[in-house]
Amino acid sequence: MVRKSHPLGFTLVELLVVIAIIGILVGLLLPAVQAAREAARRMQCQNSIRQLALASHNFESAMKYFPPRRHSKVLPSPTTGAPTTYYSDASPQVFLLAYVEQGNLNNLWNLDYNVNSDAPLNSSIPIRTGVNALARIGNIPMYQCPSDPSIMFQPVVGGDAGRSNYMISTGANADFRGGQPGDGIFCMPNPPTGLLLKGPTHAAITDGTSNTAMFGETKRGNFENSQTGRFDHTTHMLNGTAYTTAAELSDGRNLLLCNPGPNGSTYFRYVGLQYYRGSVSSTIAYSHTLPPNWNRKTQTVATQRFGCGNTSFAQTHIPASSYHTGGANIAYADGSCRLVSDSVDFAAWQALGSRAGGEVATGIE
Repeated sequence: MVRKSHPLGFTLVELLVVIAIIGILVGLLLPAVQAAREAARRMQCQNSIRQLALASHNFESAMKYFPPRRHSKVLPSPTTGAPTTYYSDASPQVFLLAYVEQGNLNNLWNLDYNVNSDAPLNSSIPIRTGVNALARIGNIPMYQCPSDPSIMFQPVVGGDAGRSNYMISTGANADFRGGQPGDGIFCMPNPPTGLLLKGPTHAAITDGTSNTAMFGETKRGNFENSQTGRFDHTTHMLNGTAYTTAAELSDGRNLLLCNPGPNGSTYFRYVGLQYYRGSVSSTIAYSHTLPPNWNRKTQTVATQRFGCGNTSFAQTHIPASSYHTGGANIAYADGSCRLVSDSVDFAAWQALGSRAGGEVATGIE
């Protein structure tokens, strides 16, 4: 009996079935792989922002106060000889370089000169052109969230400025010069001339370090400052109107500029693109005056909300924001870190921002 042999290889139908099965498997596995990668990025982000909180504690151990919102130095006035306070405008992120294993970059900074303009603090200090140029362009991977897709840099003298997603908390106060019940850890008034600007002590955080935010993440800007007329969900809307009431300073949800428009006369585009500048709150700070991810990207300008403020650059409602699903990472003053939900109760969110408001930050998820 002669057996009929089978042809070698696959039929077209069999090949199509195999391809279909592989396609289904890829379709099932790809989202899981992407989710795993994002989970790893989120953990890396949490670790980085936690390191900043721990570095702040190391700073406090050495100096007996937490980092101030910007660097100051007391020098004799060239005209009167009296002790006078001068500001280099270095941010807390600069203060902390030495505490996050960035000693080489820290040593490049000369804080006898303005960190952005290189101008000497007073006329007794000799002019040194480009004295901080190399320090300005130091890009620090630990200061950047790996989930943030922004490829934009802000050009400065010397090259492209270093960037950061991790911002200091001004608390439930849009004015980082302080003076409100909702002041955060980095929200401090300027001292009388002749004294240093200092951050609070441990004892001044009366709400408790486990109930007080220290750092939060924000999305970096997608435009640099010269891109006139350009804006998106990472942009802050500004005008010249100062906030004068406690309600305007503590809650930006009903302000015209923070809501769809856009309604600002000035666009602040380069959020997070100059980590070293402590004079412009929009580049190094966030506030608990808008819910997390208030500025979530939408499909149309008609529904897009923004961070907002005024052109003093000292009063700004800056939402914590991220590309992580469901919330933004917040580092607490006790050194812990967690992803706070977009849907967090707003009163609890404000309470988490203040350092001495007397509230209890319950219901934080």
